[in-house]
Amino acid sequence: MDGLPKLEEVFTTYFGRARTQRCQVHAKRNALRRVRKCDRQSFGQAVSAVFYAPSEAEARRNFYALKDTWQTQFPGAVAVIERDLDSLLTFYAFDPVYWATLRTTNPIERLNKEFKRRTRAMEVTGGEQATYRIMIYVAMTMEYSWSRFRLRSWSAAFANRSHLYTHDAA
Repeated sequence: MDGLPKLEEVFTTYFGRARTQRCQVHAKRNALRRVRKCDRQSFGQAVSAVFYAPSEAEARRNFYALKDTWQTQFPGAVAVIERDLDSLLTFYAFDPVYWATLRTTNPIERLNKEFKRRTRAMEVTGGEQATYRIMIYVAMTMEYSWSRFRLRSWSAAFANRSHLYTHDAA
């Protein structure tokens, strides 16, 4: 989710068991807008320490360190992260292979941008059904390339854990 007002509420109404992940890129940008330019790099590094911690517990510890350090100078920036902290850290409930994809809404935004690019280039689409077919083709093409990336990521993750599945004879 991008943090649009009421979007998460409506989403959970229709998909009650789903868990939402707030887009970390948008949250970080929103927080950084509330920080002086000379402090943005330091504050951004502290936010990244929260978002890229190896575990949820460490991410929460890093957030409280960020809060202790920056709360008095930039309470609005800290509040942006604190307000959505649970939703910003939802991805930790999933396998680490998927974390990079779950942290941001960029894949969704990229798909929408590609829809716009493809449909604007065509003066005549051939009707509503033809437009839907084009959009399905674009989505399937992007899904195929994303699946290949995900498969490579999964393979790498499995290879790194392969020592857990081998049995050495003593």
